[in-house]
Amino acid sequence: MINEQRAIADQIIDVPYVKAYRNHDIQVGYQWLESLRTYIGIRNLTDEYPDKVRASLNGFSGRQGYAGRTYYIGFNWQLD
Repeated sequence: MINEQRAIADQIIDVPYVKAYRNHDIQVGYQWLESLRTYIGIRNLTDEYPDKVRASLNGFSGRQGYAGRTYYIGFNWQLD
């Protein structure tokens, strides 16, 4: 059974192993009042992408839906 699965996997997946990669997120915030906080940040600061693997869990393109570097800003306001 394992050999049969391996043969099928070799047909679908280009490389059976995907190298590791790191991405870095950074966020800065400020507490204005006890009930109000603002923040700004960057996800995937270095704009790294995972390996492109055919037929991975991400779909046949391999990186489908992966955003790369993104920026965000927001606030938390607690209403009592």
